[in-house]
Amino acid sequence: MMSGNTIAQQMMVEGPLQLTPAINWILEICGLLDYLHAFTPPILHRGIRPTSLIYQSTPFAAGEIALVDFGAAKAVILGQETPAGSTGYSAPEQLNIDATPAVDLYALGPLLAFLLTGQNPISFYGDRGEGYRFHAESVPNISPALRAVMQKVTDPDPEQRYASASELAEALRQAQQQD
Repeated sequence: MMSGNTIAQQMMVEGPLQLTPAINWILEICGLLDYLHAFTPPILHRGIRPTSLIYQSTPFAAGEIALVDFGAAKAVILGQETPAGSTGYSAPEQLNIDATPAVDLYALGPLLAFLLTGQNPISFYGDRGEGYRFHAESVPNISPALRAVMQKVTDPDPEQRYASASELAEALRQAQQQD
């Protein structure tokens, strides 16, 4: 049994995070995803959301964040693939059976918005002439560089997103340096 609170529980106690800790958590999740996506075939979580991430505050933990709830990933591995995901965190193509690692990366944009605001990311979605999508410009108090990273990782076209979690991590580091 893993000890700690889910990110959702932690946010209820502490409220929204400051920019640096929020980005650090996303960077840690990028490292976890790089590991999972390196398998052949890649292991896709398909359900990244605040309740599938455990904050471990123990000093002996390898990292602060652990990814749990691999039910959707297990179904893929066993050949029982069904649509999976969580409203507000799921990529548009996630309803399709043939998902790619881009679905896990997509979830990190809305997750970062949640970490910074404490708001359900569904409030950042809407149709503004280009179809229903996540709108990073609606997330308050973020720099243009970070807004561009969030917009790219949540692009409705998976081919327009970052190619890997490590590429997303590098873009986040660069955006953080510009702040």
